[in-house]
Amino acid sequence: MDSSSSSDSYDRFVLLSSSDDGAEILLSTVAMVVKAIVEDSDDGTSQPQPKRRKYIVRERENANDLLVSDYFSPQPTYDEKMFRRRFHISKNLFLRIPKDLEDNYGFFSNKDPMRVLI
Repeated sequence: MDSSSSSDSYDRFVLLSSSDDGAEILLSTVAMVVKAIVEDSDDGTSQPQPKRRKYIVRERENANDLLVSDYFSPQPTYDEKMFRRRFHISKNLFLRIPKDLEDNYGFFSNKDPMRVLI
């Protein structure tokens, strides 16, 4: 597009907007453009979809069962030395913490639900 054609369209725009009829035409044109833009954005296709978090199946119950069988069963797979090496705490101290909590605070003890209701 050369400069003469762009200046011609600008001159027509100025002439249209300077008259009362031109102002009405300009306003109606702007209103139609705005309406078209709003309608396009309302259909939802122009907006990007939000990213969803990826769900990873970790099988926590199986991992807990394996941990208990490896370290806390009557015949554990790993001894106390391996427990201390992995968790950086002695097994005796680890087991004493929940016992002390149960002894000192009723919240942490396993209660019979039927006994509480009676």
